[in-house]
Amino acid sequence: MIVRNEVENLARCLNSVKDTVDEIIIVDTGSTDRTVEIAKSFGARVFNHPWEGSFSKARNYSLKYATCEWILILDADEELSKDGPPRLKEIIKNNNYETISFVVKNKYKDSTQESYANMIRLFKNFNGTHYEGTVHNIIKCRGKRLDSSLSITHHGYNLSEEEMEEKFMRTTTLLKEQIKTDPHNPVPHMYLGVSYLGNNIYDEAIAESKRALELAKKKKFTLRDFLVSYYVVSAAYLKKGNSKESEKYALKSIEIDDQFIDGFCILSFIYYDSKEYGRFLQTSENYLNSWDSITTHPGKSNTFTSHTIGHKWKIHLLRGFYYLSSGQDERGNTEVDTALKESTEIEDCLKLLGNFHMENNNLDKAEETYKKLLHTNETAVDVLVKMGHVKFRKRDLQETVLFWKKAVAIEPTLFDIRLLICKVNIVQGKFEDVIADCDRLLHILSI
Repeated sequence: MIVRNEVENLARCLNSVKDTVDEIIIVDTGSTDRTVEIAKSFGARVFNHPWEGSFSKARNYSLKYATCEWILILDADEELSKDGPPRLKEIIKNNNYETISFVVKNKYKDSTQESYANMIRLFKNFNGTHYEGTVHNIIKCRGKRLDSSLSITHHGYNLSEEEMEEKFMRTTTLLKEQIKTDPHNPVPHMYLGVSYLGNNIYDEAIAESKRALELAKKKKFTLRDFLVSYYVVSAAYLKKGNSKESEKYALKSIEIDDQFIDGFCILSFIYYDSKEYGRFLQTSENYLNSWDSITTHPGKSNTFTSHTIGHKWKIHLLRGFYYLSSGQDERGNTEVDTALKESTEIEDCLKLLGNFHMENNNLDKAEETYKKLLHTNETAVDVLVKMGHVKFRKRDLQETVLFWKKAVAIEPTLFDIRLLICKVNIVQGKFEDVIADCDRLLHILSI
């Protein structure tokens, strides 16, 4: 392991492997907190090396100190799955392999997102094994590879906004430095594109990812290794509202890998929005099949990283909307129920469902859905506004005003809603209320 100021993470990581490994090697690159103390409490051998601006350099130092036959690589913000230790020992007993990949499951701050990546984390301690790359290290090792379903949970994206911004700046700075020294290497461009997409910087994400693909093609690299760049370009174009370009790159990605879940996810969103429902049903079915394959046999996935693994509920919800809109209520309700059951973003799921019912004039269902949201959060301004619209369309003007007044009490600058309240009160003949509401509005506007 390589560490620096990991007091919040290190114990969790070491607890997950302490009874499995024969030795713990830690290279510390300048901790100023209790990281070293915690490491030594687990019996770790700690070596101090100053930070040299490269994660690979630090990691290669750690490899030199390893004395056992096998090396397991973990970061401090990771932990081995609970079923990992016994399965790990079984795999090591099999002498047919020299390198073992794990499924690294990335967790994010709001716990609503996750992505999977297959990465070599266990390998025999052969001479010449080393890491390359300034930031996102690539292991260079020999021997037959086993793609296992052993998993590691990565908490490195479960950070505050400030910490994520610091991580983004550090990562992009190092990647740009690597590009300066190795300008024709597509890999840092690939990772830079991923970083930009993660921070909603779409033009740069597109440019860097296209550059990665251009260089990969020139060097005749395996394009399967750059599927993430196709995904980044496609996702960024979709965010920018350019569905034509988004579709083009998503289609290219599934030509390279006909089980590429991220490509199918993007295409499903595109085809649903464009009302190409035949294509939507096919690509969404392909997404669900890929999802089943990845989650059932994650080690066998051909894809290095799956960014849309957490979007399954969205796919089910859209399929539900399609079936309900086409009169297939039983299938539609089944899909919607699946979305609600599996959603990690239940508020977003319910809002989309409520909006769907509103758009289709199913006011009772819309009201029922919005009530569930208000039961969870009675101060959700957008939901209060929606409930007001439901009541207005039901001609319950008293309830309409009630919900809208709750909304403007929380968010006084909802001027359009304040004007609607005045209009409704005029219809009801409540002119004193209209005058009072107008006075309050003028006061807010300082007129």
